[in-house]
Amino acid sequence: MHKNILPIALALFAILFINMSPCQASSKKLIGTWIPTEYSFVGEAKPQSFLDSTSLKINADGSGIYTTNGKPKKGNWTVKADILIFTFSLAGQKIEVEYTVADNKLIISNYATKAVFVRKK
Repeated sequence: MHKNILPIALALFAILFINMSPCQASSKKLIGTWIPTEYSFVGEAKPQSFLDSTSLKINADGSGIYTTNGKPKKGNWTVKADILIFTFSLAGQKIEVEYTVADNKLIISNYATKAVFVRKK
């Protein structure tokens, strides 16, 4: 009976590892400081002054800073499937956005926001 446990345990570990790897890999792509090149809220494009004063810093430890209009908001982030969940410490505001990372661009969207960020050099 004990002989059968090891192969079963290894098979379960392999299944879990395979299922978790894409999420972990995509999470690593998020780490860094991002600045917007396009940003719209409820269908209205934000002006260049807004873009210039907005950034998103995503740290490997799960913390981050979302700055809009030059005002930083500290928070924490997690990823679930293709959803980036950023929770601000300011009033516990929780923002969930779908995201993709492609060609050094972070593209986020939800019911109100659509934005394209590039990695800050």
